[in-house]
This record gives sequence, structure tokens and C-alpha cells, in this order.
Amino acid sequence: MVLRDGTEYGLRQMQREFSMNNLAAEDASHGLQRPNIEECGDTMFF
Repeated sequence: MVLRDGTEYGLRQMQREFSMNNLAAEDASHGLQRPNIEECGDTMFF
């Protein structure tokens, strides 16, 4: 998931809505990164 041209407020809303941890939310705020897969508890982020 990438938050393109989003605001800090929008990122925090997305983080709360999807129960994202801080690292996953930070990754989502930076577009144009290499794809990766991260596991956070019972959730996998692609």
C-alpha cells in the first residue's frame, strides 16, 4: 500500500484504520521503493 501525495494526517488515519504498526505506516508513506514482504504478527504486508 502506498499513500501517494498524502498528508501526515491521512497517513495516521490509514494507520489507525488498518491497525498498521509504525514501521509499516512509514514504509507506506515512501513511494518508489522496491517491493517487499514484511510479516508483523498475524499480518503480512506486501
